[in-house]
Amino acid sequence: MTADRTVRVRRGIDTPAWGLQVGIRQLRYKDGVPAVLLGVRESGAQEPEAFLLGVGETAQVGEHVLAVREIAADHVVVESLGPRRPAEPEPPR
Repeated sequence: MTADRTVRVRRGIDTPAWGLQVGIRQLRYKDGVPAVLLGVRESGAQEPEAFLLGVGETAQVGEHVLAVREIAADHVVVESLGPRRPAEPEPPR
């Protein structure tokens, strides 16, 4: 993980990163393991999208793919995996 690809999001403070606003909406449990309800708003969007993610899980927001790398009591670490990759064309038959 490199510093320009990761961001620490503190509870109660939306954090700008990669042209997005990323915030913790709630810390929860999903299937008995820690999870975060992450709110992500693209530039120009009125409302954020919400994702319930555990460590290692990913979400796609517009062209961005984000992964949760760490969940703690007061913050989460989110990594940008870069823009989504376009679907590869099917090989000719």
